[in-house]
Amino acid sequence: MTLPPALIALLGGGLAGITVGVTTVISREVVTVVDPASLTLARYGLACLLLLPFAGWRVAWPQVRPVAPRVALIGVFQFGVLVGLLNLAVVYIPSALATILFSTIPVATLLVAVLLGQERPTRLHLAGIVLTVAGVVAALGDRAGLGPGDSLLFGALATFGSVLTGAVCNVTFRKIMAGRPPIAMTAVAMAGAAVALTPLSVWQAPEVSAYTAEIWIFLGIIGGMSAVAFSGWVWALKHAEASAVASWLAIGPIVAALLDRFVLGVTLGPMFALGLALVVAGLVAVTRGGRKSA
Repeated sequence: MTLPPALIALLGGGLAGITVGVTTVISREVVTVVDPASLTLARYGLACLLLLPFAGWRVAWPQVRPVAPRVALIGVFQFGVLVGLLNLAVVYIPSALATILFSTIPVATLLVAVLLGQERPTRLHLAGIVLTVAGVVAALGDRAGLGPGDSLLFGALATFGSVLTGAVCNVTFRKIMAGRPPIAMTAVAMAGAAVALTPLSVWQAPEVSAYTAEIWIFLGIIGGMSAVAFSGWVWALKHAEASAVASWLAIGPIVAALLDRFVLGVTLGPMFALGLALVVAGLVAVTRGGRKSA
C-alpha cells in the first residue's frame, strides 16, 4: 500500500519534531557535564552505529555510493554546522528567542525550494507555514526577552545562519534522495558529521571518566531517538515537499514546553494554548494544502 505524500510528511516530520523537543529537554540535563561538541558527536555517532545493521548495505550501497561524498558533506552541515550555530546563538540571546527565530526554517526552506524550481506552493500551504511560525512565537514569546549582556545582532545572525543551513540541506537532501534508501542515506550523513566533529571533541578533551551511568543512559536515549527520527525525516523528504516536512519542526518547542510543564512544573499561560492551537492549525493547513513538487 502506498501512503499519500501528506501522510508521509506527517509521520516522518512529526516524529522528528517530537524527537527534537524530547532531546532538547534531555540535553539540558547533560550539557553541564558534556561539552556541546562531544554531545553532538555522541548523539549522531551513536545514531549512526545503531542504523548500520538495518541499512541493508548489500543492496543499498550501490545506490548510495555515487552520492556518498555529497551526503556526508550535507551531514556535516545538517548535524554539525546547524547545531553549532544554534549553540552559538544561545550564548547571545535567550534559548526561547533562538527557538522562535529558528522556527522560520520552513519559510527559508520554501524560499530555497521555490528559487530552485522544486516547489509551487498553494495559498493554503503558505498560510499553514505562517501559522506554525506564529504559533511558536505565541507559545514562547513571553520567555524571549533580552537580558543584561545579550546581543540581539550576534544571536540573530547565528540563528539565521543555522536556519539557512538547514533550509539548503533540506532541499538538497530531497533532490539527492531520488529513490535511494533512507536508512543508509541517514547513516552516511551522520557518519560525515561524526567524523567532522571528532577533532573538535578531542580538542576540548572531555573527561569521559566523569560521565555517570545516568549520563550514558541519556546519551543512549538521545542517540536512539535521533536514529529513528532522522531516518523518518529523510524518508519524509523522499516523498513530500521539503517545506512541508520542515514545518513539523514547530512541534519541537511545543513538546519541550509541555515536558517542562509536567516534569519541572513550569507554568504555561494562555498564550501557550493559543500558540499550540496555531501550530496545529498550521500543520493541518500545510498537510492539506501541499502541491506536488515542480
